[in-house]
Amino acid sequence: VVEETTGRSFETAEIEPVDDEDLSDAGDPEDVERALGLFGRLLELTGTEIEPPDPATPQLSYAVAARFEFVPPLKQELLEERSERVRLKRLCGLLEGAAETLEREREIAARAATNGKVQPREPTDGPA
Repeated sequence: VVEETTGRSFETAEIEPVDDEDLSDAGDPEDVERALGLFGRLLELTGTEIEPPDPATPQLSYAVAARFEFVPPLKQELLEERSERVRLKRLCGLLEGAAETLEREREIAARAATNGKVQPREPTDGPA
């Protein structure tokens, strides 16, 4: 913020742009692939049809995050991070959490639809 301004019913200011620390660092290719994979998984879970961003998009984290609703503190956290590599890793964590939540909600809804008849969960490969 360079200078606060007045004349509106809400706060306004003159600003100066802040660039990422290293504009040439687009993040790990694995994180790019993971983010786009999670993007597709969320679209499938929600039944939404949104065009995925091009993997070569500069600041891919912003392009992916802009296509989903996040609470303001999470949006602000992504905006304040000046490293695309760190931002992309954080975004992957957020998308993964959202996908897991949607999958649990879907499972709960499916179990609730059985009108009280509960099927045992599928066994996992973990310890018995």
